[in-house]
Parts: sequence; C-alpha cells; structure tokens
Amino acid sequence: MASILTNFPAIIYFLYLVENFSKATTSFVFRRRRQYFVFRIYIPSILIVMVSWSTFWISQAAVPARAGICITTILTLITMLGVVNNNMPKVSYIKAIDLYLLVSFIFVFASLVEYIIVLNFNDCYIRKKKKEKQNTDRDESDPSQNNVCMSFCSRRTAISLFKGL
Repeated sequence: MASILTNFPAIIYFLYLVENFSKATTSFVFRRRRQYFVFRIYIPSILIVMVSWSTFWISQAAVPARAGICITTILTLITMLGVVNNNMPKVSYIKAIDLYLLVSFIFVFASLVEYIIVLNFNDCYIRKKKKEKQNTDRDESDPSQNNVCMSFCSRRTAISLFKGL
C-alpha cells in the first residue's frame, strides 16, 4: 500500500483533507457607548446653537450683548470640535461627528453674519431718515440723494461681510 500512495500524490493530498483538525474560535462583541456622545457632545452643541439663536430676540441696539453671545458660541464650538478630534482616532476621512459640529458651527456663524447685516442696514436706514428729514426741512427733495445713500450702504454692507470672513 505504501508503494501505491507514493505513486499517487493526489491520494495523499486527499487523505490530509479528510482528517479532522482541532480548532479554537473566539467571538468579540463590541458595543458603542452612545450615551457618552449624546450627553457630552450632541446635547451641548444643540444648546449652544439655541443660545446663538437667542440673539435674534435681543435688541439691535445691544451691540455688546449680541456680539458677545455670538463670539462666545463660536469659540465654544471651535473648542468642542478640537476636543472631539483629540479624543478620536486619527483617520483620513471626515467622521459624522465632525460633520455635525461643522453644521452647528455654520448655524452659529450665520447668526453672527445676520447681526452684521442687520446692524449695517439699520445704520443706513437711520442715516437715510436723517437725510430725508433735512431735505423736508429745507423743502429740497432730490430723489437722487436717496439712491446714493442706498448704494453706499450696499457697498458698506458687502465690505463688512468680506472683512468678517
């Protein structure tokens, strides 16, 4: 029989495949702790965005209050994004939490831009009303002067927006 097996290596190979081998199996169960992210990142960032939206109900004349709240919320979200990235593994792609915090930052920054626009248009509106009052006092009403004020205010608003970026 030994001579038959040496003449046919395919049979030897087949014999090895049929034999039983012992094996060890292991299974790992990983669970993500969602509560940590919900209570440490998601809920605070939602509250920060809501605080930045509260500036819409503050008077336009309260410049320090509105600007302070907007800048504080922006800096808080930037800090939160940095802390999250330091505690996460370094990967080459954008994580969902990074995208979430980026959208939150855009909402907060949009409230600051809105305040800048409102402040500039309010300033232009006040100057326009003063100029109209002066014109009615003198009984000289020149409609071209009102257009000059609006074009000046539009340019000033655009320049302020670009300086803010």
